[in-house]
Amino acid sequence: RFWKVRFKDSPRYGRYTGPKHCRKPLTNFKLKNGNWTVSVMFVPCQDGEKVDWNGTSLILPCVSVGNVGQLAMDLLISTLDLHKVARLHSDCVLPVVGNDPFSEKSDTCSLMTAVEVFGSKTHKIVAVQQRSPVITGKKKLFTEQLLKWIKECNFQKVIVLTSTHSHERIDSQLIGCQ
Repeated sequence: RFWKVRFKDSPRYGRYTGPKHCRKPLTNFKLKNGNWTVSVMFVPCQDGEKVDWNGTSLILPCVSVGNVGQLAMDLLISTLDLHKVARLHSDCVLPVVGNDPFSEKSDTCSLMTAVEVFGSKTHKIVAVQQRSPVITGKKKLFTEQLLKWIKECNFQKVIVLTSTHSHERIDSQLIGCQ
C-alpha cells in the first residue's frame, strides 16, 4: 500500500517505500492553493518525550549580517547550559549536517542539523538555533510555518536576535540610549 503525495514543484506522484512500521499517512502535508506543502515538523530527541512550553520564552536567531544572531545564540546555549530537546524540519530551509559544536565528550559522535531546539526548564527558555538560510522564494512560507509552530507551543514571549549594517540606521537611532 502506498500513499501518493504530489509535491509542490513536481507534477509526478511519489510513492513511499520505507519500512512497514513507518507506512502511515503523512499528516504534516497540507494542501494550499492547489499545491502540497510541508509544515514545520517538530522531531523530539527522545522518543515519546512530551514538552510543555506554556509560559516560557522563545529566542530565535535571524540569519543576518555577520551571523550575529546565530553567534549570540551559540553563546547563550553554551553559557546557560541549554540541552538539545528537538529538531525542526522544514522543506524551506537548506539542509545541513555536521559535528555538534556543543558535544562535551570528544569520544562520542554527535551531529547537528539545520534547525535545532534547545531548552531549560529552570530558566524557562527555549532557544532555536538556525544554522542555514531559508531557500530563496520560500521565506514567506517558512515564516508562516514557524509562526504556526510558535502559536501551537503557546510561548509567553518571542525574542528575535538580529543585526543590521550601520549605514542602514538613521541618525536618530545613533544618538541616545540604544
